[in-house]
Amino acid sequence: MYSVSNQSSHAVDVEIVLTASQAVVAEIEVLGPGTTRDLPAALGGSAYHWTCVYAGAATTISASRTAVAASAVAASGGGGSGGGVAGGAVAAALAPVTTAELKPALIGYRAYVAQQLNLLAGQLEVLHKDVTIGNRPAAQRDWLTAHLTYHRIGAAYDAFGDAGDAVDGLANGLPQRTADAGFVGFHRIEMELWTGQPLSTTAAYTGALVAAVEALHAKLPSFTFDPNDVTIRAHEILEDTVRFVLTGESDYGSGSGYATAQADLAGDRVLVGLLAPLLSAREENLLTHIHQAMDILQGALTAAIKGGSSVAAAPLRVRQSVDAATSQLAETLAPIPDLLEVRAR
Repeated sequence: MYSVSNQSSHAVDVEIVLTASQAVVAEIEVLGPGTTRDLPAALGGSAYHWTCVYAGAATTISASRTAVAASAVAASGGGGSGGGVAGGAVAAALAPVTTAELKPALIGYRAYVAQQLNLLAGQLEVLHKDVTIGNRPAAQRDWLTAHLTYHRIGAAYDAFGDAGDAVDGLANGLPQRTADAGFVGFHRIEMELWTGQPLSTTAAYTGALVAAVEALHAKLPSFTFDPNDVTIRAHEILEDTVRFVLTGESDYGSGSGYATAQADLAGDRVLVGLLAPLLSAREENLLTHIHQAMDILQGALTAAIKGGSSVAAAPLRVRQSVDAATSQLAETLAPIPDLLEVRAR
């Protein structure tokens, strides 16, 4: 056990790294200035060093040493100091992931996003046409088809930034909420379609959404996907499902929550599939557990959708079954960001 003290004026991420393999044995994420935290690590007599990644200051790396005995460590700009616990099994170490190793997954993901955006563009043209001619029932069906396509994109939500908000942003946080001029995209159209607003006004929003997705598609080749953002999304897709979809927060009248959750799950399957080779090399049984949890959630959602897609209208037992399965999958996916983190130096 180490006692790690940050004696600098900067927040710092502290890592114990095996010198030979560069694998990370233990780490503290964000140790604040003037604070101390315990860091357990069994090194088995292996050669190791400390890496301190400071916010607003240069990264420091200590000299390599061999574990001998427990002692205190000070993160003061020299990369740490002190001994370790000799003997025993070496702690499970995370082999470092490089951007080059993640490149095939990023290429595959970009191709998938391009395919989905191309499909979405055609679906939105149909939606805009049916809104323009005043066919509300057809427009409601068109909206759901297109919205589920967008949710299957999965990891792109945050990667698209403001452009993504223009497509699928919520009214939460806007000064006038649903009355705000900045409330546009899928959910504005959803509210208009299901609350009986004149379709003559809705057409302006569907036309704007068509243009926003076309612009997004055109910009895709120049988008830079941060590898760490993409791996984090493998977990955050389901976090967003729990937070926004299953609470009803993202429902503006369509009652399509469980269908949306199913689309989120489909997008997550694609992303996990792209990351599968790297995951298998680092955590032998994780993929098996992920697929099991995904299948359980799929079963719960299939059963729920038989009674309708509305979360609010579902019986308590149905909501509990879906909520439990979604939370379990989110927890099972939680190790992915750490396992596949590209560590900048």
